[in-house]
Amino acid sequence: MSVTGVLSRIPRAGRVWLALPVQAAAAGIVFCILGFVMTLVGSLYDGVISLIGYILAPVILSVTTVGIVGVVGLPLRIIRRLRDWWTSHGGWFLGAGLAGFLTLVLSYLLGDAGPIQIPPSGGDPGGTVYGPDWRLFLPGWFVLAFSIVHFWWPRTWRASARRTAPGGSAPARDAERVSL
Repeated sequence: MSVTGVLSRIPRAGRVWLALPVQAAAAGIVFCILGFVMTLVGSLYDGVISLIGYILAPVILSVTTVGIVGVVGLPLRIIRRLRDWWTSHGGWFLGAGLAGFLTLVLSYLLGDAGPIQIPPSGGDPGGTVYGPDWRLFLPGWFVLAFSIVHFWWPRTWRASARRTAPGGSAPARDAERVSL
């Protein structure tokens, strides 16, 4: 039996809970990568301690972000009416994720984004790093995180939904549209 066959036998309420670890892991990986890039762009290298920070900071940031948006999105999984809407309208989360990502990119180009001068202190020589506009960065970060952690492929986009849709098979409906 295929994975799709097994999953189709599980009620939708159960599937949304089974998907949570996969969604959280995907978001964790994405935000570890984004956090690593952000750490490289926005900090100075001053030795082994910086190298450890480059590794630990993105992991801590990713786990914290996924935890926050996971808790905020729990009503989507718990409340039946919200769950039904969410699993039917997953395209909104795809659009919101794209908007969140574009906001992250724009946060490095617009507003108060730019070089930040770090003065020398102690044995550190100082230098220049590049920082985002935080008013754009934080909303974009959390919208993207929420969209990844709670993404659900819309029913209407699934091949099985098109094959078994009311009104006949998908090829027959498409042929009717073309002939009209």
